[in-house]
Amino acid sequence: MRLMIDENMSEVIVTLLRDNGHDVIAIAEDAPQLPDPDVMAWAEQDDRILATHDTDFGELIYRQAHPARPAVILFRLAGMHPSEIIRLVTHTLLEERDWTGYLWTISETNTRWRPLPPQPPHNAGR
Repeated sequence: MRLMIDENMSEVIVTLLRDNGHDVIAIAEDAPQLPDPDVMAWAEQDDRILATHDTDFGELIYRQAHPARPAVILFRLAGMHPSEIIRLVTHTLLEERDWTGYLWTISETNTRWRPLPPQPPHNAGR
């Protein structure tokens, strides 16, 4: 799987995913402090699923209409011990699942998904 891991996620997760054969870009390694809209644009351009703890991505997708293809996985795991967060995130991302086309919200007890808004044509406004 082609993933982009936001800088708010542990480097241990990045290592575990790479060790399991996934193609992973880590924002903390490659572009620290890159603004969220640029992170989303890079993930879309490189056809990578974005994994994050940052709830601002929902705002960017649904209120500001930033493209978010192929998918965004938001982990809402406040209050969990860091080792449990690493375990849950890694286990989730190693699942064989078609994540494409949705904003996924994963909590300790719940998984929700919401379709991503349709993308405007590339020549819109021309």
